[in-house]
Amino acid sequence: MPQQVQLLIDAMSATPVIALSRRLDVIASNALGRALFDMVFTSPTRRSSASPPNLASVVFLDPAAARFYDDLDNAAAARVRILRAQAGATPHDKQLIQLVGELSTRSTDFRTRWAAHDVGVHRAGRRTLHHHQVGELILGFEELTLDSSPAITLSAYIAEPASPTAERLQLPAAWAATTATAHP
Repeated sequence: MPQQVQLLIDAMSATPVIALSRRLDVIASNALGRALFDMVFTSPTRRSSASPPNLASVVFLDPAAARFYDDLDNAAAARVRILRAQAGATPHDKQLIQLVGELSTRSTDFRTRWAAHDVGVHRAGRRTLHHHQVGELILGFEELTLDSSPAITLSAYIAEPASPTAERLQLPAAWAATTATAHP
């Protein structure tokens, strides 16, 4: 991960941001992104504490995903379409082949969706998440690909100003700020 990209993510402190690899590994985040997606970072689907969490693994293998994503079916479909598009673009990516093999072996739902051959990318929209400490969050999101690092996608989550979600996001924002000052 280029240092400049991490600095950019960190500078976006009022917006939850996660950086994704083409295989949907969460390779970086800002403090608010980590607070919002804490269940992803603590998911038992991680191969080790040193390996990045993977959004597809969380959706298909972690039962907690059903509580986190309001529309798990849509989240699952989007993850498969993205991985299918990446498989077409980089058919010899050993890590992607390994991920698809693991998900196909461990999840009937993934195996069925993969066999449908749906391809696509999901660049913007709305998502309802259920954070275990602050409740329902209705967020818009934008997927940004950087010209300097095209293998990295930034996912930024935006709350409508003065909405209940904006108010609820203040608590994880406070946690993120406290964590940042406690661990510079």
